[in-house]
Amino acid sequence: MEFYSPKNFKSASYYFGKYDAFDLCILIPSIILGIFIVLISATVSEELNTYILICGVALGVLVGLTGFILTYPIPIYHNMIGYILCFLNYSRKQKSFKWLGFNYNNYED
Repeated sequence: MEFYSPKNFKSASYYFGKYDAFDLCILIPSIILGIFIVLISATVSEELNTYILICGVALGVLVGLTGFILTYPIPIYHNMIGYILCFLNYSRKQKSFKWLGFNYNNYED
């Protein structure tokens, strides 16, 4: 069976080929916030000490990387947010399993 569609036929529905609007609403503010934290810590550290600079840069990079990791594309799911939401929905859902084993209560010893 052959399908006549290009390899990247889904890429046209995403911005930059891999982000939808929700992803960009997470990615852009996290990067801007991370840069803002780094700049604030750099200006404050000139007056105080270098530990504030190190902590501020680490926090800014952590915020930026968190947004990037959440929107990073992975196989099967669209991105890490899709995987996390699917995992949370599965774990919160009530599961019922049919018992196919032997019921010892129906038989007397």
